[in-house]
Amino acid sequence: MASTLPQIPLPLVRGDDFAHVFYIVGSDEVTPTNITGRTYAMQMRPTPDAAAVSLSFTCTVPVGSDGAVNVAASHTLTAALTRTTYVADLQETASGVVTTLVRVTFTVVADVTR
Repeated sequence: MASTLPQIPLPLVRGDDFAHVFYIVGSDEVTPTNITGRTYAMQMRPTPDAAAVSLSFTCTVPVGSDGAVNVAASHTLTAALTRTTYVADLQETASGVVTTLVRVTFTVVADVTR
């Protein structure tokens, strides 16, 4: 039986730098998972089935034992986005196995100060 992915809504201001930290934790939902050696990827699209990627995020793991995945995009990349809602998901690759961990809904709002 497949489990339902957690879903997180996040705002994103067009033309701003974006940064968010996802924490990978154990079954107790508190203890950090050691994610050393794992890689992460996150892409934004207007719909899950859209062929074109609207934005690819940079995903880094500063200290694997902390369980933290830093996800970021520069203001140059976010400036090209349209004011609308996008979807993304965070995928983990561990020992060749790809797992989608979370689905994110981004609401892109217009920047006022330019």
